[in-house]
This record gives sequence, C-alpha cells and structure tokens, in this order.
Amino acid sequence: MIRQKTLPALLLLAGITTLAGPRVALAGELEELKAQLQALQSRIEKMEDNQKQAVTVKAVVPAGASAASGVTVGTAQSPLSLNVGGGTVTLYGNLDAYLNYMKSSSGATIASAQDGAALRSRIGFKGERAISPDYLAKFQLEQGFNLTNGSAADTANASTAGLTTSGRLFDRQAWAGVQTPYGDFRLGRQNTAIFARGDFFDLTSRTMGSVVNLFGVPSRYDGDLSWISPRWNGLLAEAHYAFAGANPVAGTATTTSNVSPSNMAVYQLALDYLNGPFRIGYAGIEGRPDYKGTVKKNAEYHSFYANYDYGRGKIYAAFVRSNNGGANANGSGALSNVGGNIVGNNPTGSTSGSLNAGLAGTGLDIFYEIYQLSADYRITPQWRVGGLWGTIKDTTGQSKGSKGWALASYYDLNSNVMLYALLDTIDNQQNGNWGPAGSAGLTKTFSGTDRTGQRIDGIQTGFVFKF
Repeated sequence: MIRQKTLPALLLLAGITTLAGPRVALAGELEELKAQLQALQSRIEKMEDNQKQAVTVKAVVPAGASAASGVTVGTAQSPLSLNVGGGTVTLYGNLDAYLNYMKSSSGATIASAQDGAALRSRIGFKGERAISPDYLAKFQLEQGFNLTNGSAADTANASTAGLTTSGRLFDRQAWAGVQTPYGDFRLGRQNTAIFARGDFFDLTSRTMGSVVNLFGVPSRYDGDLSWISPRWNGLLAEAHYAFAGANPVAGTATTTSNVSPSNMAVYQLALDYLNGPFRIGYAGIEGRPDYKGTVKKNAEYHSFYANYDYGRGKIYAAFVRSNNGGANANGSGALSNVGGNIVGNNPTGSTSGSLNAGLAGTGLDIFYEIYQLSADYRITPQWRVGGLWGTIKDTTGQSKGSKGWALASYYDLNSNVMLYALLDTIDNQQNGNWGPAGSAGLTKTFSGTDRTGQRIDGIQTGFVFKF
C-alpha cells in the first residue's frame, strides 16, 4: 500500500525536475537521484514485510495469548492454560467462604466462618492431548482445602484406617484416561456418577439447603475404572467399577481380606436423558461387604431425578432410596468415602457386627426414602432465587427421619464471582439426628442433644470466586 502511493509520486517528482531543469542533466546528478530512489524503494519493501508478519502473528495467536510463552489467560470460563508439547494443561479452581449462624430448638446457637456452602474450595489441573484424529489423552488432578484456615480437605489422621493416616496430595480427583468415539475411559480416584450430577437434583446443586444433601452423597472412590458414553439421541450412560482395597476384618491378616474381585468392590451405573427442556436420570451405587464379615448385605444408594427448564428457571424433583444412613448424623454412612480408602468405610462386617463408627450391624437393614421438590426463577440474567422442600422417611418406623425447607438467592456479580444467601430449617423426628451440610462438611456444628429430635434453623451468606 505504501509503495503504491509513494513510488508514483517520486517518479512524478523526478520527471518534473527533469523537465524543469536543463535539457541535458549532469550525469552525476542523475546517478545520485537514482541511488536515492533505490534506497527509498528498499525501505518501503522492508516496511511491507513487517506489516505482513504482524498480520500473520495476529492470525495465529488468539486474543489474550502470548506466542512466545504459549500461555493463555482468560476468565473463569477459560482459565489459565499452558500449551506443552502439543497438549494443553489448565489450572483452575475456586474459593468459597461464608458466615453461618444456626440455632437449635434446644437453645444452643453457633456462629462461625465456614468453607464451601456451594463449592468446596479447591485447586486443580487438567490436561489433554490429541493422540490421533479421534482419540484424546486426558488427566485431572484436584485438591480440596479449607479457605478459613488453609488446611487440606484430607488431613492426616492416625486414628483412621487407610490412606488418611498420611493424607492425600489430590484428595478430590486423580485420574488419567482417553476419550474415544465410543466414550471416555478413565482410571484413578474419581467422583461418583451421583456426585457429578448435583446440578440436576435441585436449585442448590445439591449443596447447602438441600435435604438430599443432609442424608449424604457418596462422593468418590480410589482405583475406579469408569466408562462414560457419548450422548446418543439424548441418552448418556456411565458405569464404574472400583477395585477393592486391602481392608481386612479387624484382627485378620491383610493377605486374606481380598480373595475375589467382588469382595468389598463398589459398582456404579448411571443414565441421563436430555430432550430439549426436559431431563431425567438415574444414578446408583452398590458396595459389597467383606466376604469374612458377619454382615452380608450390600450398602446401596439409588437416586432418581427430573427437571424442566421453563425459560426463566427450572423445576426439580428428586427421589433417593438407600440404607446408607450410617450413624444418622450428617448422612455419614457405609458408602461415604471422602478422603477414605476405596472401601475403607464400606461394611467390614467385623465379629462384633460393627460396620463403621456409630453404625450397628443391623444398620444396613434400615432403608430411608428421600423425597424433594424445588424450583428457581431468574429475576434478572444475574439474579436467581428459589425455594426447596424435602423429607427423609425412615421406612422401619423408628422415627429416625427428618424434613426441611430452604429459601435461596444467588447473584452473579460477574463471570468469576457469585454471591449467595440461604435461609433453611431442619426438623428432626424423635430419633432423627440429621444436621446441616454444604459442599464441604461443617467444622463447627451441633451434636448430641442439640441435634437429635431437634429443629435447627440456619442462615448463611457468602461468595464463590472462580479462577
């Protein structure tokens, strides 16, 4: 462009100069003018080359990226990424902190700062690299922590059997796998299919305020081999098999604990169907008991959900049937495995009949049914409000159930920060011992007479910062 405009002007100037001067120019003057024109032409060509290179760089490097470093800095929807050897590694995480005030009908009150009402604070790395046009190698490493004191979610505990005696570097997830045209295949410590479907159960994403969450949700297992299908005509399937660990009956040798693949293994199956605004699904888990134990019953957790997107919000329904009620305290049961061994909290069936702390040998005979309805509404694109009601039914008639409700408000300050506030109530039956629970367990909560048979009212307000 520069040459097209400048070169004709110079030629015209040279012509005018020649016509205006003597008809016979001095040879030296002509040679000097020729040299100046050649030098100017060379400078113009260099400027054009620089322009072409600048255009090429802009086309190759996306906005927010550095061609030299291979680092892309984005928003919460596109976190910090690093291009390594043809693959991509992404750093992500979130911080969730809130103030919690609770009052029991016994008269006791608690005021505390807590972590993880909506999303437990965490930091993680995930990566992928194409190994062929249709196959992608993938991994994920994720660590939870408590924002209020900086401690790891899975802390060392010498009184707990299994890997928790030394804690974990990546307690939430640590797996590698491959994505194929036939689905994802993964191996390692993974979230359960039930846990991953929290958004489908209720307006709280099955966290603080959710009655289903009071009962507890089996979260993740070690040594888990999984397959997640592509979505075929709206249907997605998922299956897991978690290999049994070395968790013998008390007083027996570890070498005799696991004599068959099914001994203390954990099975999962999930189906999810999406058709326009409608979604329905099932996710279930069964944990096998120790073959030498006196209790031979499986620990079970079966959940069903449905929701409908009506445009300005969603309507949710959920049902759970399980004998995983455990000690009937915050839903700690035989299938709970946050920070534990693969089956470290599964039924061990010791000679005393104990399945885990606070769970009698007959605990797996008590099935609970949880019914829950909720809905939300978007007042603005950023502000969402809603309500929830649910009940935990003890099918044996031992008055160990509970019911509860919640009102919630969520406001997206921007793409990275969400503010929230909840008002909730738990009303336990005479022998019910259920307590509040968020994405992370409460570090300060009621116990004993302040919870059993009591009504607990709470209010929480906090924020989530995603990066």
